[in-house]
Amino acid sequence: ELIGSDLNAQLLKMGHITANKLGIKVHFKQRDARSTREPDASVDAVVMYALMHEMPVASSIEVFKEAYRILKPGGDLVISDPPPFSAVDPFQQVVLDWDTNNRGEPFFTAACEQDWGKHLADVGFTSIKSRGIGRQAYPFVNSATKPR
Repeated sequence: ELIGSDLNAQLLKMGHITANKLGIKVHFKQRDARSTREPDASVDAVVMYALMHEMPVASSIEVFKEAYRILKPGGDLVISDPPPFSAVDPFQQVVLDWDTNNRGEPFFTAACEQDWGKHLADVGFTSIKSRGIGRQAYPFVNSATKPR
């Protein structure tokens, strides 16, 4: 059984194997998303999955700034996370809010209260799209582009 960083390392390895089989050039790295140590304007895309609700909002904004810094002009950012409260009905809001105190998710409610699109615009991203996919708007996807 893999736990912690061992599991993350295995998942990264599996991602590399899958990408290679598909003929896709990709580089997965495990680093602090607030300070990746990647050069300015060096990557084509940044994908974040289930990350925003794992940290305070201020840290999420730092992550957006870092993504903006490392993206090449015209590069895309894609974020998938639980939906904001504004995108779901009141019952689903209660279900999402429940995670904060009952599933060890201390930042869940604060993340669901955010308009990540606004934060992305504040950082400088353009072509921002926010939308729910599937039942109860989950997963919820925000996408944005670094201007050329």
